[in-house]
Amino acid sequence: MTSPYYIAGFVCAIVVGGGIYLALMLKLKKTNAEKQFDEMQLIARQKAAVHGFALLAVLTFLGGIVIDLHWLGGFDTAIICIFAAVTVFGCECILRNAYFRAGEESRPWMFILGSLTVLNAVAVIRHVYDGTFMESILNLCCAVALGTVLMVNLIQRGRNKRELEDE
Repeated sequence: MTSPYYIAGFVCAIVVGGGIYLALMLKLKKTNAEKQFDEMQLIARQKAAVHGFALLAVLTFLGGIVIDLHWLGGFDTAIICIFAAVTVFGCECILRNAYFRAGEESRPWMFILGSLTVLNAVAVIRHVYDGTFMESILNLCCAVALGTVLMVNLIQRGRNKRELEDE
């Protein structure tokens, strides 16, 4: 069972992280006011959102079955469903070159994704005792999702670089 202190700490981390994120976004919005998503990127993002939402709907249905079978708790099942849908959305946007705005630099985001992946992986290791999780699988889902988005981003970056060199 998930400790209430763990959930409270997670909520506090989300609030602090959200505040930092909003402050950075406001600063970047002023800096990158002229950089926008073009029409092709918007269409690709809409398709990715539809695919992510469809996956979320299917996983929510399957999650209800998993909860009824008592394999996972409701919180853990919801976290898995949400992170899977967000990962599909992010990866599809990256593969369609619709993740970053036209002209936006991806390097700072790569560092942030890498840092968050490592921090969550360390937290996963801390919660494993005798081969089983003693706390929620939230950090595991976060590490897998962010690591997947990071890897897809690195692969797409290599593809884009190779295409530019070929031209």
